[in-house]
Amino acid sequence: MSKLSKRGAIGLTAFMLASTALSACSQEQAAAPSAKEGASSEAKGLNATGFPIVNQPVSLRFVARKNPQHGEWKDMMVLQEYEKKTGIKVEYEVYPMQNFDERKNLLFASNDLPDAFINSGISAQEQLKYGTQGTLIPLEGLIDKYGPNLKALFEKYPDAKKTVTAPDGHIYALPTIVTQAAARTQKLWMNQQWLDKAGLKAPTTTDELYQTLKKFQEINQGTDAVPFAIDMASATGNMFTNATMRGLAGIWGLPLQMGTSGGIEGGKFKLWYDSDRLKDMLVFLNKLYKEKLLDNNSFTLDIAKLNAMTKANKVGMTFNQTDVGMDTKIFKTFAYPKSSFGDPVANAGAVARDLGSFAITNKNKSPEATMRWVDYFYGDEGSIFLRFGIEGKTYSKDADGNLVYSDQIMKDSRGIQFAIGDMTIWPGAGAPHVINDKNAVAVTTPAIMEGQKKIDAIMPKTVYGAPLMEPAIAEKYSAMTEDINKFVRESVSKFIVDGVADDKWEQYKQTLQKLGIKEYEGFFQKALDSYNK
Repeated sequence: MSKLSKRGAIGLTAFMLASTALSACSQEQAAAPSAKEGASSEAKGLNATGFPIVNQPVSLRFVARKNPQHGEWKDMMVLQEYEKKTGIKVEYEVYPMQNFDERKNLLFASNDLPDAFINSGISAQEQLKYGTQGTLIPLEGLIDKYGPNLKALFEKYPDAKKTVTAPDGHIYALPTIVTQAAARTQKLWMNQQWLDKAGLKAPTTTDELYQTLKKFQEINQGTDAVPFAIDMASATGNMFTNATMRGLAGIWGLPLQMGTSGGIEGGKFKLWYDSDRLKDMLVFLNKLYKEKLLDNNSFTLDIAKLNAMTKANKVGMTFNQTDVGMDTKIFKTFAYPKSSFGDPVANAGAVARDLGSFAITNKNKSPEATMRWVDYFYGDEGSIFLRFGIEGKTYSKDADGNLVYSDQIMKDSRGIQFAIGDMTIWPGAGAPHVINDKNAVAVTTPAIMEGQKKIDAIMPKTVYGAPLMEPAIAEKYSAMTEDINKFVRESVSKFIVDGVADDKWEQYKQTLQKLGIKEYEGFFQKALDSYNK
């Protein structure tokens, strides 16, 4: 049986390995490195800077999640070239996104650990569980010695460092770091053709927005075009982190801090699930739904279908981070309209996102070289290499010095994301690297940057990411998150369809109390207090 086939048998024998895994875990815990040591003391043949990273050959095994946009990792030009550049040969053990979490769990349970996980979405709970056990090693010492790019980013963006630091002070996994604001916000796009046909200017209030959508409906009578649509089928987990719902929440001045539906004022964290602002927003959406100004198929609509509708010029208004697949001669960006509650807010994502993108295990005999390997992608040169490949082959520079993908990539019939995914790992999110002004051309087109200018004034100064909760409450927090998200998602859907009667709203608020919403809010307050120490 081949090495890979043996690992494939894990799923058939995992139940036999449970007791062995616990024993092995205890043994590894005893031998776990301290954060001060950073990891092993073995750094033979390691170059502190430059390439190659090692003078003596090093072989590593990485487990990775294959996003739908990816080709075969073994054939990716960027990874092949990076092996030549670094002197480090990586065996990539890649599993599809659909069953990756199950496979990842089996690897942890069987102690059949790789040297590192990449593009793997190591959850907060997993970071705490396997970090405190010693299975995932602390990285802050390695960052300090062998991660100059990460170290510089954490110094410049201290909130990003706070987001990835566990309550015990250790960093067990690395994120994607997004410093380009346009890559963290949802722009409001409206169909300029329809506005012109209706003789309208862009709405500045929610009352004007309603009238605009009514006009969109009138000028498209007898067609399958819709004034507005929400990809509710994409709104899993916390539904308000979905692009469209994030934008709508922003119009009503409902902030998204600490990775959830809450805001921070005067050092106090407050969830807004039971707020008057949210109720007013749902009343508005119910009105749109009843009058078919909101596509009544929204609850089965996913992002791919919504993008297809936008591309076919069958939507009047949408929220999107980018203009990919959008005809910017038809769709233009506009400032968020105001609700009756006052100024809106642009709900930007945190600088540190895709937490758990990269983690090193205690099986790794070359953690210093591994840190140098991944740190390259957090600098300008390395991030451009990861995202664009090789100049003259997969990209070039235009007269203004902007990076431009090759015609072969730009004209690929499958779409640009799939063409890029044949050569490198970043499409589909989750890759450990920095996204900044120099490499984020996909989100810095003139149309997108124009849209960003229109919301710059309502951007929050600081955006905290989802915190890593203390081990003592992590399991309860995770269970409560799932229960509250599910209840809110189901309730909001009903309110949009059936209306927001006062008695139903009171029942909803009472159920939130029974689910422990105040205790849940307190978890975030405790994390915020820890950030601010």
